[in-house]
Amino acid sequence: MITEVHAEASTSLSLLLAALLLKLGLFGLLRFCFISLSSIIYLFSLILFIIIFISMLSLVFYYFRLYDFKKIIALSSILHLNFSLISLFSLSSLSYFVIILNSIAHGFSSFSLFMLFGFIINRTYSRFLDSLYFTSFIIRIIIFLFLLINMSFPLSFYFII
Repeated sequence: MITEVHAEASTSLSLLLAALLLKLGLFGLLRFCFISLSSIIYLFSLILFIIIFISMLSLVFYYFRLYDFKKIIALSSILHLNFSLISLFSLSSLSYFVIILNSIAHGFSSFSLFMLFGFIINRTYSRFLDSLYFTSFIIRIIIFLFLLINMSFPLSFYFII
């Protein structure tokens, strides 16, 4: 599962996964789905839409039992990827635009969150949420702002989507 890869990898590898490799996979899926599987997508788009929506709901409920920084950010990456797939299977004319904007916004927000939490992990030697207590107030404010951006707070790039 991709959350385990993000959580157990080093910070630099997590940055590479969040900023580049997930986007390449998404664009490959776009190209593969719309060129070679376009007729199948039209037939099964509602079923795929429902499956992806149920997986998004189950991921949101899974958030409540997590205490690891990197797993929480990795799950937000999966949720953003699922949002892109829902846009793909909605068969809208704006789906390409939404997917590209979502992947750009995800690249900035996830990259910055992995970088900040990598900094905290290197300073506190812990990936638990309790280690935020041992950081400075300014770092906590910056993390809070990036978490708001990741949750599509107004005036952020995700809010446009």
